[in-house]
Amino acid sequence: MNIKAILGLASVALLLVTIYEQNNAINQKKDQIIELKSQNTLLKDSIFAINTELGRYQIALEILKDGDKKAANKFEHVLATQTE
Repeated sequence: MNIKAILGLASVALLLVTIYEQNNAINQKKDQIIELKSQNTLLKDSIFAINTELGRYQIALEILKDGDKKAANKFEHVLATQTE
């Protein structure tokens, strides 16, 4: 076999190995993206639930202010000074 044929064959083999490795890397990154999107969805759901609960507490405090201003002030004081 002449040297050109050997070099050509080695070049093709290296090209195929490179393409194979790149394909594996791309597939791994796609899997990571899918996992991150799933985690992002879970975080968004958690944030939504927390914001909903926070809104309910804010509404409850407003209702308390209308019904018992002294209790509402005491609650706000406790919240500001004793829950950190």
